[in-house]
Amino acid sequence: MTNTELCRKNLLDRLNIFEKDKRSSSEVWSEISGAVSALEFIVALAKPRLIMGGIRYSSRWQHKDLMAYMEYKLSQYRKTGNFEMLIDLVNFCGLEGALKTHPNHHFTGEDR
Repeated sequence: MTNTELCRKNLLDRLNIFEKDKRSSSEVWSEISGAVSALEFIVALAKPRLIMGGIRYSSRWQHKDLMAYMEYKLSQYRKTGNFEMLIDLVNFCGLEGALKTHPNHHFTGEDR
């Protein structure tokens, strides 16, 4: 067993997550399909809010403003459980991805 495989096994054991070979492919596919459906639902809620927000507030955001809004929305979701806050957070993440306001903006995929 390689170090990577050992680390993965230990992490999955600590998190009480089963390795993929312990589940049937239909169980895995069901989980993936459910996650994709949830994401499609989130995008369907987020798109009109992003459009209306763009009309109301424009898109002239500074990096610190976007980060502050994202932190605020997450804290409000933690406090209230209002899913609207997460939808707004999704939109702010999309704005950051589009506007690239962070001075070190980049993407480095780490899960290969």
